[in-house]
Amino acid sequence: MDITDVIHYDSLATPAALSRKNDAFGQVLTAVTRHTSGGELSFLHRKVGCGDSGSPPAPPTAGSPPVAPAEGPAPVQADALYRQYCASCHGPDGKGGGPAAAALPVKPADHTNPAVMGKISDAELFKAIKEGGQAVGKSPAMPPWGGTLKDEQIRALVAHVRSLAKPR
Repeated sequence: MDITDVIHYDSLATPAALSRKNDAFGQVLTAVTRHTSGGELSFLHRKVGCGDSGSPPAPPTAGSPPVAPAEGPAPVQADALYRQYCASCHGPDGKGGGPAAAALPVKPADHTNPAVMGKISDAELFKAIKEGGQAVGKSPAMPPWGGTLKDEQIRALVAHVRSLAKPR
């Protein structure tokens, strides 16, 4: 198993394989967040294909209208993207208790809490997913996914995250 196996959460793996990956993922996150600077962390994310080494297009700003739901991935695909890229830290249910969360210095956001999520604009969510947590003043342990995901996939993830905070 190499670091790319650890970073890219595989939602189709067996529970035993996921457990091994999540244990390794937690160890990597702990080591990385304790022993690297922000610049080194960005370099590591780019090295494993999680970030973009060029200047990304400007995301929507705080004054921009809300990000419209994407026409790209269907909700089922947005859910699969969430499981693949977000669930290891935020949990498959979005409550912030994913398998790697225990190894993080800051608990991941609870995407199901309407009071918390209501304070975060769609533009901020988009920027956090695209450029990483540090770009919006959050944890630098959240990697930038802009080098991996297309903007329409990020918009679909924003819509999915919003759906988690709605009463069911």
